[in-house]
Order: sequence, then C-alpha cells, then structure tokens
Amino acid sequence: MRSSYSPEEIETFVQDFKKYRHVKETIGLAQQPDFLKAVVNIAQRTDYPYPEYSTWYLSKVAEAKKYPIHLIQKELLDLYLEHENPGLQRSVLKALTFCPIIAYKQGEFLDKLFQDLAAPEVKVAVKVHALENLQKFIPNYPELLGEIQHTVEMQRDNFTPALNARYKAFCKKNKLT
Repeated sequence: MRSSYSPEEIETFVQDFKKYRHVKETIGLAQQPDFLKAVVNIAQRTDYPYPEYSTWYLSKVAEAKKYPIHLIQKELLDLYLEHENPGLQRSVLKALTFCPIIAYKQGEFLDKLFQDLAAPEVKVAVKVHALENLQKFIPNYPELLGEIQHTVEMQRDNFTPALNARYKAFCKKNKLT
C-alpha cells in the first residue's frame, strides 16, 4: 500500500473519474486512508471539477460500506461546514449518512443541517441528505423531532416529489402523523 499521493496524481484521478466514472474499477483505492485524505484535500479546491467529483467519489465509497470513510469524517464535516457548493454538499452529506455521530463540531453541524433544511434556495438533494443526517441525532436528542417537523411543515407547500417522499419516510420511521 502507498502512503502518500501527490496532488497531481489526485488531480488526474478526479479528471479520469469525471470522464469515466469508474467507481467499481477504482474503489479498491479507498482501502488506503492516505488516498481518501488526498481526495478530501483536492475537494478543498474551488475550481470545477475537483470539489464535485472528488466528493461524489467519496459518497460512492461511503455507500459501499466497507471502506474506512470514518477516518476522514472530520474532514468531511469541515468540507460541509465551509463550502456552499451544492454538488459538494450533497455528496458530503450523503457520505456522512454512513458515518456515526461524533462530537467534533456537532453543534455547528446540527445548525447547518437545520439551516439547509429551512432555506428555500437550497437544492432538494442537499435538503434530503440534511434530513437523513438529522435522523441520526433523534435517538440521542428526541426533542429535535418537533423542531425538524416544524421546520419542514413551514415550507411543505414548496416541496418537490422527492422531498415529499423522503419526508413521508421520515415521518413513518419516527411514527409521526
């Protein structure tokens, strides 16, 4: 296993991933924590396609559920909290749904999740994944359930079918009427 990757190697990887979207062929690289950290580092950039495609790859890694995505959880939280790019936010939030709750920046994370859920200008996919991440907090903080319900109900008239379906599943899971 390699222990480090140059920025140029990761840039090339992201460019290739954008072009070929070769998740199955490259996902084995995700077994290497240094590779994951290098991909997160390239996601910090603001120039297309690095934030969008590097985080999309990381969401696919998390979805596979057998790679050490939790080792870069703090970095993923920082990405979500520090960037307003909707493509990056969607992918990072999706990846975070597969991670356990940690104490690192938990308050900031909760605040941002609620802000994104409540803001009408936020993309639907970001709202859906924000709701999924908020769901993870309910067992430890059941009082959030009412706040989530209130936040969603205030804007329900503007929901898309995707967001309506996700909220319906959320209500069912939490035995809301």
